Amino acid sequence: MAERRANVVGTIRLNCEHDGLRIDLLQVGRFGAGFALAQLARAQSFRVPYAAIRALVRDGPYLLLSLDPRAAPVHSRFALAHFSLEPQRTLLRVLRRHARAQLASAVVPLALGAALLAWLLPRELAGGRIGVAAAAALVAGASWRALAALVRWLAWGGPDSDELRRSFEDAVSERLGLSPAAVAPLPEEGGQPSASALAALGQIVRPRAFVLVGAALGALLVAALAVDRYGVAPFVELPVVSARGGIAQRARPTVRAAVAAGTPHAPPCRCQHTDSPLWRDGLPQLSILLSPRGRRLDRIWVRAREDVPVLPPGTRPEEIAFDLAIVNNSSAELLTVDLVVTFASRGADGRRHVIGERGLHWPGRLGAGGAVKWSVVGDGTELRVETQVSQPLGAPGIAAAPPEAFRRTLAAKLSAVRLHGAMMLAYLGQAQAGEAARALGPLAGAEQAARAEILRSLEPLRSCDRRREGETLSLCVHNGMGAPVRELVLAEVESPGALGRRWRIEDLFAAGHALRVTLPLAGAAPPAALALSAPR
Repeated sequence: MAERRANVVGTIRLNCEHDGLRIDLLQVGRFGAGFALAQLARAQSFRVPYAAIRALVRDGPYLLLSLDPRAAPVHSRFALAHFSLEPQRTLLRVLRRHARAQLASAVVPLALGAALLAWLLPRELAGGRIGVAAAAALVAGASWRALAALVRWLAWGGPDSDELRRSFEDAVSERLGLSPAAVAPLPEEGGQPSASALAALGQIVRPRAFVLVGAALGALLVAALAVDRYGVAPFVELPVVSARGGIAQRARPTVRAAVAAGTPHAPPCRCQHTDSPLWRDGLPQLSILLSPRGRRLDRIWVRAREDVPVLPPGTRPEEIAFDLAIVNNSSAELLTVDLVVTFASRGADGRRHVIGERGLHWPGRLGAGGAVKWSVVGDGTELRVETQVSQPLGAPGIAAAPPEAFRRTLAAKLSAVRLHGAMMLAYLGQAQAGEAARALGPLAGAEQAARAEILRSLEPLRSCDRRREGETLSLCVHNGMGAPVRELVLAEVESPGALGRRWRIEDLFAAGHALRVTLPLAGAAPPAALALSAPR
C-alpha cells in the first residue's frame, strides 16, 4: 500500500522458504511520500535471508516489513495489507473496486446533496442560491469523506486478510527464532483481565463482515471533519524504532497448516514457441515445398512419404504440374540430396496404383537455410515425395539454423520459399518475420492462409503448450502487450477472416506473464488455430 514509511506500492507474492524469504514483485512501482507514483515495473523476483529482516511490525491495518538495504537495495520497505492466496485475482478485484469507488465518489455525493436539498432542507435554514450551494457543498464533502473512509477500510482486506497476515507473521517469527514459549499468562493486579484474555475475547467478537460499516460511518465522518478543521501534529515513526520493543505476543500459537496455506507456491507456465498449426507437430530437417502451376494443389508444405491428394478417388488421372523446392532448416550442411516423386492413381475402392516416378538429384552441398528448386510434371490423382533426409529438428545433433540463414531465403524467386523463410523467422521468435510476410504482396489460396497464420503467431497475446485433458483443452497464455490484461477472448479460426467458437476468460494477465487457462470443448474437437484478443 502507499504509506509514508514504505517505498513500494503494488502487488507482491511472499513465500516463506526454508533458507530465506522469496519476494516476487508481480506489478510494483517505486513510491515516496510527496512524489508521484512511477510507472509500474515488470515482474521480478529476489530472495533475502531471514537475517536481513530488520523489522516486522503490526501497525493498525498494515504489517510493516523492513529489509536490510544491502540485501534489497531498491525495494526494501513494504506496508503490507490485503493478504490473499490469489494475488493476481486480488489485484483485478482491487482495480475494479477502485474504478467503482472513483465513479461513486463523483456521483453519490451530488445525488445525496440534491436529494437533501430538494426534500429535507427547510428554506429558512438556507435562503437564496448562496445558502443552497453552501449546504450542497457541505453534504457532498461529508459523503465523499465517508465513501473514502469506506474504500480505505475495504482496501485492508477484511477478516480473511487478517488471518493470512497472522499466518505470514507467525511463519517469519518462527524462522527468526522469536516464537514465544507456551507459558500460562499471570493475572494482573486488581483482578483485571490479562492481555491474553482480552486478545482471545477480541478474536471472538471481531467483526466478520461489512455490516458494521454503517454503524461506524458517523464516527468516521465526525473524526474526519474534526481532523480537517483542527489538524493533527505530524508524527512519523520508522519501523526500526517500533521494532526495538520486539514483536508483540500473538493471540494464538503457530499452526503449521495455516503457515503452509498462507505461502502457496504456484510457478507460472512458460512459452518457448507460440502454438501454431504450421509447426505444432514439429518441423523436419528438410522441408519440402510445393508451388502449383495450376490451381489443384491446396498445400505448401508436405511431409516425406505423405500422400498428397490432387483429384478425388476414382477420377481419371490428369497432368499435375508444379515447382518443388527443398529448404535445409538445420544448421548442419547436407551433402547430395536425392528425392523421388511418385505419381499414383487411387480408385474408388481406395486401392493405389503407381503410374510413374520422377527422380530429383542435388549433387552439391546444401548449407544452413539453403534452398533448391525443380519443375516437375506427371500424371495421376495424387503424389508422394520420398527422401532419405527425414530427421526432425530437435533430434540429437539436429539444431535449427540461425535467423541469418533464413533471412537469405527472403530474396528467393519462388514465393513459397520466401513464405517459408518468414515462417521460420516467426518460429525462431524474430520480429522481422511479420515485415517479411507482408512484403510478399498479393497471395491466394494456401499461401494467403499461411501468411495469416504467420502474422497471428507474432501477436503479443499468444498461446502455447496445448494439452487435451478429457473434455477440456488446457493451454498457456502469454501476455506480451506491455500492459496488464483484465479480460481475454479466445476465438477459433475456421478460415482467414472467419471465426467460430469463442471463450471468454476474466482474469488478470500481468505484463510479461503467462497463465494456464482451460477451455471446455463440450464434446467437440479442439480448435486447430486460436485468435486471442483483449477487449477494451
